[in-house]
Amino acid sequence: MSWWEQATCLAENAANDLFYPKSYSSSEGLAQIDEALGYCSRCPVRDRCLAEELAKEGTISEKYRYGVRGGKTPAERAALSKSLLTPAA
Repeated sequence: MSWWEQATCLAENAANDLFYPKSYSSSEGLAQIDEALGYCSRCPVRDRCLAEELAKEGTISEKYRYGVRGGKTPAERAALSKSLLTPAA
């Protein structure tokens, strides 16, 4: 069984579009993000999902970096990726 087959979103048949809000700032979009993050918070493979997304972060065009993945929004993943790549002072 692949790691992603153990994901809560798949096991609980979450609507795929739930993880792709049309807005990251409207009240509707923020509610959708909160709901998606609820799935992520219960997910046994959240860390693996996030690791996969962070590995892709520098290899794909910024316009394709969207959606809630690994319990993080695109902005959160970008900030995390940047902090991981920036050497400590």
